[in-house]
Amino acid sequence: MKNKKGVEMVPAIIITFIIVLVVLVVMVFIFRTYIGKETDVLQEQLDSFGDEDKDGIRNFLDKCPCDCGVNENDGCPEATTPPKTKPDSCKNNLNVCK
Repeated sequence: MKNKKGVEMVPAIIITFIIVLVVLVVMVFIFRTYIGKETDVLQEQLDSFGDEDKDGIRNFLDKCPCDCGVNENDGCPEATTPPKTKPDSCKNNLNVCK
């Protein structure tokens, strides 16, 4: 054996590789446990941001953003006709779909 330094380095390289692998596994676990929950909350808020009555029709397309309606009637309930103008606020009159 002419090159003893190369042979002596193999255990150090293997140990370094194992340490790096363990650190990556721990980081992925932490990301999925803590940051993943925050991502779910943020996604839920973004999904409901543009649909006040939760009928699946975004407010900019919904002619009746305060009432649960159907897509075929521009977001208004089936028995009503869509108003010409949208209400400014639904705070007092909000019929949320279940």
